[in-house]
Order: sequence, then C-alpha cells, then structure tokens
Amino acid sequence: MDNPGYTFFSSKCQSQNGGIDLYVKTSLGPVPRPELDSASDEYETTSAGIENPKDRNVLICCAYRHPSTKIEHFTECLQMPLSNPLAENKLVFILGDFNINLQNYDSHAPVCDFVSVLLL
Repeated sequence: MDNPGYTFFSSKCQSQNGGIDLYVKTSLGPVPRPELDSASDEYETTSAGIENPKDRNVLICCAYRHPSTKIEHFTECLQMPLSNPLAENKLVFILGDFNINLQNYDSHAPVCDFVSVLLL
C-alpha cells in the first residue's frame, strides 16, 4: 500500500483472517528484517530495523495473534526476535494486536508468561 513518506512492511498471512501491516517513516531509514518474521495459522510477525547514529539501534516487531489460538504458542513466537543476536544491544519495540487480556496477569499462567517475556 502506498503511503508517501512511509516504508511499508507486511506479513504473509497463512489464514483467511488477520494479517499485519507496519509503516515506518522513510526518513528513519528502516531496513526489513525478514529473518525475524514468522507466520502460521495462529500468528504473524513482521520486523524492521532502524540504525540510530546517536543512540542504540532500534528493532520494531509488529505482531498479531489470532484470538482463538494458544497464548503459549504466541509467546514462543515472540521469544525468537527477542533472543536473536540481531536484537542484542538494540532498543526493541513489540507492538500489535495480541488479543490477550492483560487483566488476567495474576490468574492465568499463559498471560503471566507472555508479560514476563516482554519484560526481559
């Protein structure tokens, strides 16, 4: 999709529903990071990197979890970009539609595990 001034990144959706789009301001010099992308019938991710000469480099991961799928599988999916050497010493932003009720943090172990992965 054309949006002047922005670079477009997208996942290759493997289901009829879902799909994600990520727009990053072109002047930031975003670089696709397809080696960090993943897709299944349960979730999708797409990633971009930004070199920051004044501070740490940035890694952006946009993620979508289909609402009827296991949170545990999605959490495992997100661990990949976070533990990848490409993410070392970078400021990592994970954003998207997780379809997870974070209010269940204290009462549902998969939600607690998901939040714990994000806070590492």
